Amino acid sequence: LLLQSQLEKEPTAKIIDDPTTASGEASVYIWIKEDLFAASDSLQQLKQLDQVIKGSTNNFLSSSFYTSLSEVYKDGANLIVAADLEKIIASKKGSPTFGKMGLYNFKHFIMQQKEVEGKTQSRAVFSFKDQRTGIASWLASPGPMGALEFVSPEANIAGGFVVKNPESLVEELMDYLQESPSSLRQLSEFERQHEISISKDIAATLGGEVAFAVDGPILPTPSWKVVLEVYDQVRLQQALEKLVVEMSNWKLSQGQSGLKMESVDVNGRTFYVIKIEGFPVEIHYTFANGYMVATPSRALLERALLYRESGTSLLRSAKFTAGLPEDGNTNFSAVFYHNVTGLIGSMADLMGSSKNSEQGKALQALANSTVPTLVCAYASRDRIVIASNTEGGPFGLSPANLLGLPNSFGMQQILEKAIK
Repeated sequence: LLLQSQLEKEPTAKIIDDPTTASGEASVYIWIKEDLFAASDSLQQLKQLDQVIKGSTNNFLSSSFYTSLSEVYKDGANLIVAADLEKIIASKKGSPTFGKMGLYNFKHFIMQQKEVEGKTQSRAVFSFKDQRTGIASWLASPGPMGALEFVSPEANIAGGFVVKNPESLVEELMDYLQESPSSLRQLSEFERQHEISISKDIAATLGGEVAFAVDGPILPTPSWKVVLEVYDQVRLQQALEKLVVEMSNWKLSQGQSGLKMESVDVNGRTFYVIKIEGFPVEIHYTFANGYMVATPSRALLERALLYRESGTSLLRSAKFTAGLPEDGNTNFSAVFYHNVTGLIGSMADLMGSSKNSEQGKALQALANSTVPTLVCAYASRDRIVIASNTEGGPFGLSPANLLGLPNSFGMQQILEKAIK
């Protein structure tokens, strides 16, 4: 009764007693009957539900989607969200692009959440009718994520993923560009003019691992970090040197600032830097242990090497391992980690917000409700599983993160002020 009284105050909602006799227009129809609560923007859908309850034949009970959901219910869950992707995407039949991207191979999406010993276990599964193809197949089987060894335990945001052979991935992208002849022509012209092949000279030198991070202060320069697995260091460096020269010549011909690459040897290791003349932006990188590590400064680059050499990286930190799945598996197809409390503080400084201001209080509330969160993805032949095990609600997104900011102060206002 309390729920019904609250819903009756909603001007766009219409509460009905019986869908078979209901009439009138509404944005959403709400049917409350004994222990049943049903809502839909279609009155016809509620009429069909009424027929099922009264004993009409329900084809859903014989579907593979029902079978998949039944298995989830057997394990127990506090929340389930599911979609029959096969039916949804069927409306796009006949699209060559959808076919190439492997989207017609989607089957089901099922997300479940349950509370276990004070933690929220969240699991989302994308299943496929057959072996993953197209974009869905780019994510490779789980690997050890050695690229994260260059990220510090205090990183604000970090992520990594493993893809299949990068060269074949680029070739697939070229195939997709057949649907956009102008884009393909521009890319081909770029390669011809600069005598470089993105797939052969760059992608073919890389392994499948990629990691990125915001690993330090965001002021005055964001402490970004990118780590790439490299199979052929010499060939990649030659391609980068040629690319810098070609791009610099092109920019100079357009009356713009040129690029230059410098290098220095320190204790047997070569450090490289790419500079844009007249601009303070720099890209520093080096090669170490089968990886290329790039940062905006030499100091950050040297610290990245130290994290791996000392074994004090994010991958081995207590904050990271606390979010691992129950089996403790440290091999992933993809992983995303955040511990943004410090980042939120920096955002407040950027906005000039005091702790007592409305903005400052809102940001502090957001920081207090945010906990370190790890989300892992595992790709197999016919499915991709995404899972997290955290104290911060489903995938670390508690209601306090999303809805609980005081005085109706939203993240949109925060971001708008931060980028002005």
